[in-house]
Amino acid sequence: MASECEIEVSVQDLVVDRKTFEEIDSQTQKKVQTLFLRTDIILEVEGRQIHVNRQMLADHSPVFQGMFESDFKEKHMDNIPLPDKKFEDFEIFLSSFYYNEFQHTITDDTVLVILPLAIEYQVTAVQDRCESFITKKLKQATNHEIERMDIPTLLSYIEYAEKYKLPTILALAVNLCARYDIPVLKEAGVEDRVSEKTWKEILEDRNSLMTTFMRKILQTGNAADVLATFDLITGLVVGNPEDTHGLIRTYENKLVVMLTNYPEQLTVETLVEIIITGECFKLENLLSSAVNLAFMCDSKLMKGSKRYHQISKDTKATIDEKRVVWLQENSYCCYVSLKD
Repeated sequence: MASECEIEVSVQDLVVDRKTFEEIDSQTQKKVQTLFLRTDIILEVEGRQIHVNRQMLADHSPVFQGMFESDFKEKHMDNIPLPDKKFEDFEIFLSSFYYNEFQHTITDDTVLVILPLAIEYQVTAVQDRCESFITKKLKQATNHEIERMDIPTLLSYIEYAEKYKLPTILALAVNLCARYDIPVLKEAGVEDRVSEKTWKEILEDRNSLMTTFMRKILQTGNAADVLATFDLITGLVVGNPEDTHGLIRTYENKLVVMLTNYPEQLTVETLVEIIITGECFKLENLLSSAVNLAFMCDSKLMKGSKRYHQISKDTKATIDEKRVVWLQENSYCCYVSLKD
């Protein structure tokens, strides 16, 4: 009897397995059908052919849909020439949406290739991805989460934002551009690449930034807006790169003295900002001094800082490790008091 029951279960299992196999096989077939779409139209770009599926293009692009379904000559054509387009650019554009399973990601190298074509052919999903990519890059650069953005790229973003009316990107790019010294921007051809209105906004933002910066320096001393200060110094043109390097070292040394001898003049937020600055601008002496002060501060206060999350994992680990050793070696130690 036991063996019969075992046989019954095995048969049921086989039935389930067969159904499962059939479902998997059906899904695989659908993917294969999607991957190897029947091509029924040819796009001719720079004398070269791209074989595509008419319905796939129409599903993603209202412009192509209009060509194929409205009373246009392309409706009855098997070969559609696309004059004034570059073959490689159009291939990259198609790869951003044509196969759902194998869509290429947007990158620094492709975003400005894809964006204008996505706008022209009204592929809104791809346009949104491009805009999100640029917006994220600009915000990361503004918050010093990535390396300083080069001026040619920044000006390209402004050009495209103006041309295609992208206000969010334009505002972010203008604000970031204002951090560079005027002679540097002029040398990069800013006056030829952006509109007169936008150039005026950059100058106004630059003036406002400098005014605010100087006011805070006068009111609160050397540790005011540390990141902004280094932004301005590195963006200055002072005739000789060594002079800029000298300015950076001078300001760094003043901050090190403050960290070492006058920590009571610093707030937790300022200390966190100094750590972030040391990482962003690769200032080892400044970073080391800031870490040495941080591990002697209350960890709850440090971690409660608004920008603590911007400190790298390695630096956070170093601070925690040094704090553990310090507490073990000093039974009656008390945390360093910072300014409220």
